[in-house]
Amino acid sequence: MKAQTPMKDDELQIVFTTTHPAEAEMVRMALESEGIVAFVDGANQAGFTGMLDIQVSVAQKDAARAAVRVEELEESNVSGEEPEEAFGEEATDDGAE
Repeated sequence: MKAQTPMKDDELQIVFTTTHPAEAEMVRMALESEGIVAFVDGANQAGFTGMLDIQVSVAQKDAARAAVRVEELEESNVSGEEPEEAFGEEATDDGAE
């Protein structure tokens, strides 16, 4: 595995924001498959999952290329489904019979 070079915070650009940790990880992996080092910030939300923003950031030098890839990913989800629905997970109902 290739070691990642640490960057200063002011060198990062947010390219994607979501409230779904799995969606942020999918975007990170898609960017890294294109050779763009990406970082997920805010995924460890404990009991607040789905309520707080999670951001995917890249180096400023890769931001334009990453933005294009993120747009392609967003356009490919033409169904408009939430990530859970896209993965075939059923919504849970606390009042289930």
